[in-house]
Amino acid sequence: MILLYEIANYVVDVARNQIIRDQHSVDEVIQTLPPKTIMVLTELAKLQGQVVSHDKLMNVVWQNTVVSPNSLQRCITQLRKALADDSKQQLIIKTHAKQGYSLEVPVKFIQGSNLASIQEATIGIDSLEHFDKGNVDIAPLEQNNHSTAKSHATSLKPAQRLTRHIIAFVGLFILTLIVFSYFSPLPRDFSFNTLTPITSSDNLERNASYSPDGKFVLFHRYDGLCDNNIWAKELATGKELKLTTKYGFYSDHSFTENGDTLAFMAKVSCGKTKNKKKKKKKGECWNLMTLDFSKALKEPQEPELTVSCDQGALSNPVWLSSGNIVALNKQGSRWQIVKFMPGAPSYVPLYTAIDKNYYHLMYSNKRKQLIGLAINSQNEHVIDLISPQGKLLSSHVIERPNVISPYKLLEPIIDPQQEKLLISTGKRLFTLSFTGEMEQITTLNHNYLSNIKMNDDGESIVAVQGVVDTDIAKVNIDNLSLSQEQPSINNQTVDFNQVRQPYPSIARSIAEDFDAQFQPQGELIAFISTRSGTSQIWVQNKNQLTQLTHFPIDTVISSFSWSPSGASIMLAANFELFNVYLDKSIKKISMKVAVLELYQWQENNELLMSIRHAGQPQLINYNLNSRKATTLMNKEIRWAAITESNQLLYLNNRNIIWLTTTETTQPITELKVQFSSNRFVLENGKVYGINKLKQLWSYTLETNTLEILGEMDQYTNFISDIEQSELLLTQIIAAKKEVVVLSNKSSGDTQSSQKKSN
Repeated sequence: MILLYEIANYVVDVARNQIIRDQHSVDEVIQTLPPKTIMVLTELAKLQGQVVSHDKLMNVVWQNTVVSPNSLQRCITQLRKALADDSKQQLIIKTHAKQGYSLEVPVKFIQGSNLASIQEATIGIDSLEHFDKGNVDIAPLEQNNHSTAKSHATSLKPAQRLTRHIIAFVGLFILTLIVFSYFSPLPRDFSFNTLTPITSSDNLERNASYSPDGKFVLFHRYDGLCDNNIWAKELATGKELKLTTKYGFYSDHSFTENGDTLAFMAKVSCGKTKNKKKKKKKGECWNLMTLDFSKALKEPQEPELTVSCDQGALSNPVWLSSGNIVALNKQGSRWQIVKFMPGAPSYVPLYTAIDKNYYHLMYSNKRKQLIGLAINSQNEHVIDLISPQGKLLSSHVIERPNVISPYKLLEPIIDPQQEKLLISTGKRLFTLSFTGEMEQITTLNHNYLSNIKMNDDGESIVAVQGVVDTDIAKVNIDNLSLSQEQPSINNQTVDFNQVRQPYPSIARSIAEDFDAQFQPQGELIAFISTRSGTSQIWVQNKNQLTQLTHFPIDTVISSFSWSPSGASIMLAANFELFNVYLDKSIKKISMKVAVLELYQWQENNELLMSIRHAGQPQLINYNLNSRKATTLMNKEIRWAAITESNQLLYLNNRNIIWLTTTETTQPITELKVQFSSNRFVLENGKVYGINKLKQLWSYTLETNTLEILGEMDQYTNFISDIEQSELLLTQIIAAKKEVVVLSNKSSGDTQSSQKKSN
């Protein structure tokens, strides 16, 4: 039985139904194909260079099954796509009209079955024993059995004794294999090739998960991009049920062990409040809420406030078996683990580590243990097991494969069928052991997947698929209109789900295009795009569009900045710095900390950026010449820039912009209500931004003058650059994300099993 072989630049793993390109490389690409498709390729590989007829392939691959010839053609098409084989040139798989197919490239069989290896070894041993038979000394017959055996053993020559040792070893090895194969469970199938849509609406959906009994899929349905309600879909009937009474801004949810109650974080709607007299809380206030799931299935319920955010920032609530809730609570700049008990007025500290900062929390009902992920003082990510009583049971540094950035925050899910966790990076699926080992197990054959959760049977995962389609537009400020009437500030339902184009796009795609910037001293425009399937930098030169970077799958580029000369682009990709030149050459800048956001490449060759050190955010200036960093502040911010007079401007989490000079740090009061996004642009001593009324404004730092320049379309997300009167902005074209289920069964089988379980 063939298990592994090479063709062209690919390795074919028959056992896992995978075709691997650039194995053991950072650019490794793993494609999981249907088993029948791999079987077709393997049959062609066995008879490399020969024409294998349609009938033979059909008989071998689909034996005792009646299928149409289109099934074989579909397999060939899938193979050519996976092997990058042009259907016209046919350099790898060649079609012979009315005859069959042939594999035109050499095949190297790397590994066969264990049984074949054992058979080869046995043949060699038998030959050796036969060769030495005539040299065996026969012991006298009158000796007793013990002495005969002893005499016979000692009378054997060294070669004969070696032969018997090998025979005994092989026999023991065969017996071990038989016992192991009998008692070992069959390997899990993590390919998840079949995708079944769960929702198909005109709304945006996120935060999908299974109910503990697997009968429902829960998700959040949005009104625009912010406010949402929690919904449930009954898989057996397809019936959708609204669980909450009104829109809010709800985060991901957690079930009690029996599935009766939900816990989640919620804050005041991110739209405008209708109650103007209501006192506004400082900063972003997230409350811990609960919802009676069993009651909500009968009629929508209003979530119940369990813990107010007045007790400090909260995140990541999970239920314990005891009925208590454990969550992350921020004290100062550090996140600790706290416990909430029903009826208690406040939380109880459960576990705090002075040398770690936690960012993800789970609870295993099977192990009855908390699982926490944290960053230690050496910038290492660790996985901790903690008892419900707050005792640290174990702590291990997470060892990652090279294909995952060492600085990426990990958000695993619990695999209920094995003593491991699962981590999805979007395209790849990894396991994470409780002792910190990570291993890639498959590549998912679907794009734009997020928010993956697994069913308790371990046979399917629910996810969200889709993108928020954004484009780059270039708009002349002088052409913007300014109405005489003040726009209404009441809540407005923004229909982001219908495709429309407020301004002409410079390079239309159906993917995410954002953060466009003019080239200093040049005519190029660079921007980030996922149009190739992975986050990359693209450059437009008049009507010509070029992909500048070619990072591997799962890469996320958060931000970039042109060099002052316009000769290269510095970017933050997967929390690391890279300098990319216009000839597509690239240089990695080693920082040894996580780069969160790159704001500005200054004339003095310094980079203004946010980093994460020992789990704490910092704003720094990094000098590329001396390779030294200067810490400007130890806090989380949204955006920053250095003025020409060397003053620091930064936008905090409360949408207030601050100006720092050598003497003071104070807010710019004129801009207190002028931000609706996380960005501003600094150009020639002026600050530009968009307010909540979608008005474009400018603020002159020298004269403290605020000017409204015009009204932007409500689909405008943020502005990213200004050059003279030309404005670059990111606009929302459509927002389409749906809930899907991935399984290893056909769509029909999936639906049948769902009905059967009910």
